[in-house]
Amino acid sequence: METDRLFLRDWDPPNDAEAAFLLYGDPSVVRHLHMPPQASIETQRDALTQIQAKYANCPPGYGAWAVLLRETGELIGLGLINVLPLRTGGASKDVQLGWHLARRFWGNGYATEMGGALVRHAFEVARLNVLHAVVEPENTKSCAVAERLGFVRVAPTDRYYQATLEHFVLRSPAAADDAEAALPAENAPIAGG
Repeated sequence: METDRLFLRDWDPPNDAEAAFLLYGDPSVVRHLHMPPQASIETQRDALTQIQAKYANCPPGYGAWAVLLRETGELIGLGLINVLPLRTGGASKDVQLGWHLARRFWGNGYATEMGGALVRHAFEVARLNVLHAVVEPENTKSCAVAERLGFVRVAPTDRYYQATLEHFVLRSPAAADDAEAALPAENAPIAGG
């Protein structure tokens, strides 16, 4: 996947571990992800290897990708499309879109740019009809990213992970058209309105 300023690719644990450690070793980043900071480059390398193994057998279009600047090749974050885990254990049937950025890259529009590429990938390659995003309520900047991507805030939820999170939903244009076509005539939108 590519955008004007970014490209997303599979992880390369031996070569990406040091840059990924700058992301996942930073307490200001991982506090929003419900995980402790990585302890070392070695533990980060192991975590990237586990990510590769986890997504090796996923359906087409699902994954967790390294996000790099096109101009320099510098690794700045992660983009993902995966099944949301239930708070009670196991997996839900809901698919999330997620983004993680190293702190020094916050505020440059990269999350929105990456998110746009992921949304297109989810609807065109993974052929999904609905995407979910869950965000820490205090993470107002990520909530704003979700809204810029077209996600609609549903309500706080404690269904996923081990926290109460803001829940956002985005329907593919095809799913929205199908839902509108399925409306009974009395609920159909008024033409021109």
